[in-house]
Amino acid sequence: MSEAVIVDAVRTPRGKRKGSLSSVHAVDLAAHVLEAALARTGVAPERVEDVVLGCVTQVGEQAFDVARAAVLAAGLPISVPGKTVNRLCGSGLSAVVDMAQAVMAGQIELGLAGWRVEDVDLWEINEAFAPVPIVVGQELGIPLDRINVQGGAIALGHPLGATGAMLVATLLGALERLDLRRGAVTLCIGYGMGITVLLERPAR
Repeated sequence: MSEAVIVDAVRTPRGKRKGSLSSVHAVDLAAHVLEAALARTGVAPERVEDVVLGCVTQVGEQAFDVARAAVLAAGLPISVPGKTVNRLCGSGLSAVVDMAQAVMAGQIELGLAGWRVEDVDLWEINEAFAPVPIVVGQELGIPLDRINVQGGAIALGHPLGATGAMLVATLLGALERLDLRRGAVTLCIGYGMGITVLLERPAR
């Protein structure tokens, strides 16, 4: 079985609902991220074999395949397909997992995955959420200073569908900065679901 490796993580700026990004079409935002990912990594567009994006509460034109529209808007070859997934809060992370599974199964060698647009509501939190991770950490014998070192979904903002993908990018940065080998992204999903992804930095 092949290994799946995350080469880079790119996102648009974060805004608030009906804020400065609200006038930009979701396809244009997604296309901008695809273009930036290719430019940062130096990957030739024709090497991309698939694009998977998460999109929640699709309305109007978003009810179509936003990922495929973004592929075309970004100028990738017409041969590159696009798939849009909706797993509510876990959509972006599910897109990353779908892509990793395709690579590990040997179906493709290179793809792009994530979430279609950054549309963030502002949160005001008056309750402490620390007891849950602390209990888990103690049960697993994990030092408490290694849990949520960057904050979780609430601390970073919880844009519907994007949280998981954002946390992947945040975790990758934290693993690099703290010189750690492994990390986990986990979050709840509407209607009683959940998702967890374990990441491991390659040995140097």
